[in-house]
Amino acid sequence: MNKKSSRSFIKHPAFFLNCILATLGLIGLIISIITMGASLFCYYTQLSNIFCMITACLFIIESIKAERRKNEYETLRNVTALGAVELPHWVIMLRYTATSMVAVTFLIAVTVLPPMFDNLWQGYIQILFVGANFFYHVACPLLSILSFGFYEKNERIRFTSTFIAVIPTALYAAVTVVLNILRVLHGPYPFLYVYEQPPIASVLWCSAILLIAWILAVVIRALHNRKISKEQF
Repeated sequence: MNKKSSRSFIKHPAFFLNCILATLGLIGLIISIITMGASLFCYYTQLSNIFCMITACLFIIESIKAERRKNEYETLRNVTALGAVELPHWVIMLRYTATSMVAVTFLIAVTVLPPMFDNLWQGYIQILFVGANFFYHVACPLLSILSFGFYEKNERIRFTSTFIAVIPTALYAAVTVVLNILRVLHGPYPFLYVYEQPPIASVLWCSAILLIAWILAVVIRALHNRKISKEQF
């Protein structure tokens, strides 16, 4: 029996990391609901982390199903079918997209938002540790990057997928900018205040963030594909 058939889906570090990720994501969601109410759905931070939590749950479910299939094929000694046991491609792509999104959240949280406070250190404390921010700005993004970048080694991510991973961020930017122009929404981030800065500033901010989102998707793809082989999980 080959190496691929001897692996365990539910005893792999990726399974445990996604369990932790789903738990922390749920804690962050509960805190967000309590402190923000329905307005949480206006924030990229919350949306990206909720999506990340959902993908972690899907990863857990599909890993359990794959483990059951593996055990069934082992019982039947069906080596051919056993070698084909994999997690679905769509789960891998969702995890990749979600990880790319929360990576954007983390980078913006540590580089852009704190300096917008009058007191820089107070800004860092507020952005990184208050309320759900620790879970959604720090813990969940880093955990997702760790899991997908180093342990979820199911299949190689194609370069064209880096553009797919940016689509949710582009949609969020487009919708929030339009809602700000229509005065339906204010922000919720300072760089989205279209009436409080020159139009070119809004264009540059959105362009820069989309470029950053794509670069992060490229980096995460590189981490994921590093030394990947057919025998790796």
